[in-house]
Amino acid sequence: MTMTIMKKLLSTPVTILSCLLLCSSLCFSAAIIQSNDGGNASGSFSTGGTLTTTAVGFSSATASGNTLYMPVWIREESSNADCAINPSTGITITTSGFTWTAAPTYNAFADSATETHCGLIKYYYIVGAASMPTSTTTTIAVAVPSGEHCTCSIEFALYEISGVSAFLNDNGTPPPNDTGTASTPECNTTVSGTEIYFCNLIGYPGSNLTAASGYTIGVNATVATIGQMSYDLAVTGTTNPNYSGTLTLWATFAAAFSLSSSPASVPRHRGFVN
Repeated sequence: MTMTIMKKLLSTPVTILSCLLLCSSLCFSAAIIQSNDGGNASGSFSTGGTLTTTAVGFSSATASGNTLYMPVWIREESSNADCAINPSTGITITTSGFTWTAAPTYNAFADSATETHCGLIKYYYIVGAASMPTSTTTTIAVAVPSGEHCTCSIEFALYEISGVSAFLNDNGTPPPNDTGTASTPECNTTVSGTEIYFCNLIGYPGSNLTAASGYTIGVNATVATIGQMSYDLAVTGTTNPNYSGTLTLWATFAAAFSLSSSPASVPRHRGFVN
């Protein structure tokens, strides 16, 4: 009996090795589970104030352990668009029972040609979040500084993503295009290894672009403002650009996450007891 089992064990290395090699390419994978266009708001201000979005949540309860991701797009239109809104101190996010982590910084364009347009992009995330029920909604309040004269707008989106291990960085964010000369938005994507990569975009004029090869367009913000996100769930090396088409004004802001891995499973073999 012992000899029979040993012979069967010795006959399986090729099968096990094949499974492990296959798993090395398949077990590191991410997926967009669901996505929603989030809340939005717009208003005109002459002496400052607060702009608060509508409350929006996920269409289905999220799975415990998944990552939640939220890009935020803000536009200011005025006779002197100076991007007065400070996203580091002037944005308040309310999601009962959950705390979002803010991106390390943000990116914005301030129209240097006519000084009438400003656009800002920032994102927030929760890695390994608890399950979020559909009854839980998110609102964002933006503080418009006193004395600011503008027509301001804000919109956000919600994503649930599986296969995320950790936030890495905002690598690949180039200087904004604020000259008024049309160019192709990109995030200068250069990564080591394999990562989940998002290239968030705020642009002018009000038109959405298509994704460049290898990228997929996510939820388009179209209600209060124009914003986009393109993504690659397994990007390697350098892949530019992230969008196809041009805009006269734009700013992008990248987000990179590491892929999580699941243990390699060894197939059951006749003779094994498990």
